[in-house]
Amino acid sequence: MDIVAPGLILAQAIGRWGNFFNQELYGYPTDLPWGIYIDPAHRLAGYEAFSHFHPLFFYESMWNLVGCVLLLLIGRKLKQRLLDGDIFFMYVIYYSVGRFFLEGLKIDVWTVSGIPTARWISGIAVAVSIALMAYRRYIIPRKS
Repeated sequence: MDIVAPGLILAQAIGRWGNFFNQELYGYPTDLPWGIYIDPAHRLAGYEAFSHFHPLFFYESMWNLVGCVLLLLIGRKLKQRLLDGDIFFMYVIYYSVGRFFLEGLKIDVWTVSGIPTARWISGIAVAVSIALMAYRRYIIPRKS
């Protein structure tokens, strides 16, 4: 999984551009200069009067591209100190943190108890990944 993680996050960075062409993944309306125009046919109900929106696909694409570079650098520079699986857990943590924050800009999200479902999943993924990394690094060696 350590070998797959950098390629996976790079694939996600590239794949997000499909959302640009389909005009699917955009956020709230914005006046910022990098806001993207969304055709009226692709605007969500209640947002027909707005024309420019946050380019969430771009934000996530760039976040994932930076994540790919970081995972590759960490894997190369710290390879002697990493356990098998650490790069994958770092991928899960990094991707989940990005997803957690981007959900705050997304329109029309599924929620559980008023919190976006993706935030619940991201938070759990981060907590489980950190716990597993700590367990493997600190608890298992003490038992041996």
